[in-house]
Amino acid sequence: MKRSKTKKIINVKLVSGGIDSYILSQEVEGINLFVDFGQKYASEELNALKKLGVDFEVVTLPPIPPTDDIFIPSRNLMLATIAVIYYNADNVFLACLKDGDPTMLDSKKEGFEEMSRILSNFSNREIKVSSPYIDLTKVELVGKFGKKEKLKDTFSCFFPVDGKPCGDCKGCLIRNIALEKNGVKSNVKLSERMTKEFNEKIDNYK
Repeated sequence: MKRSKTKKIINVKLVSGGIDSYILSQEVEGINLFVDFGQKYASEELNALKKLGVDFEVVTLPPIPPTDDIFIPSRNLMLATIAVIYYNADNVFLACLKDGDPTMLDSKKEGFEEMSRILSNFSNREIKVSSPYIDLTKVELVGKFGKKEKLKDTFSCFFPVDGKPCGDCKGCLIRNIALEKNGVKSNVKLSERMTKEFNEKIDNYK
C-alpha cells in the first residue's frame, strides 16, 4: 500500500515596515508577504523591511482609490484573500493587537473567525486567519520582544514627508509610545501637537 503524501502546510505572514509585523516576521515561520495596493507609504515601508533585513515577497495590485481615511475597510480580508489566491496559504497571519481600531471587525478575534470561515468555504478546504498577538497591546508586544533596539528601524507613518515619518500622525504617536514605554528612545521627532498628546497619553496608555 502506498503511503499518502503529507501536504506541506503553507504559512503566509502579511508584513509592512511597522513594529508589529516586523516582530511577526521574526517569530513565526513562513512566507513574508508585502502587498502593494498603492498606499501612499508603500515605498517607505518597503525600504524599512529591507533595512530590517526581512526576506519578503511582493504582490502588486492596481491602486485602491484614494481615501482620506487611514483605515481602509476590509483591508485585512483583502490581504488574507491575496495570500490564499497567490500562495495557496493554509494559515494566514496578521499582526493585529488588542488595542487596534475597535471599529474594524477584520482586526478582531471574531473577525478572524469569520474570515477563516469565508475563505475555507470558498476554497473548499480549511484555512485559518489569525493574529498571534491579538491578546497583547503594542506596549506589551514590544516588551516581550528580545531585540528592542532593532525596532528603531521600523516605519509606522501614514503621511511621510520626503521619505521620512511626519511625526504628526497617530502612527508616529503610537510607535513612539510603544518604544519609549519600553525604554527605547524613538528616532522619530513628534510635532508640537503630537508631543502634547504623547505627554498626556504615555503614562496611561495600555
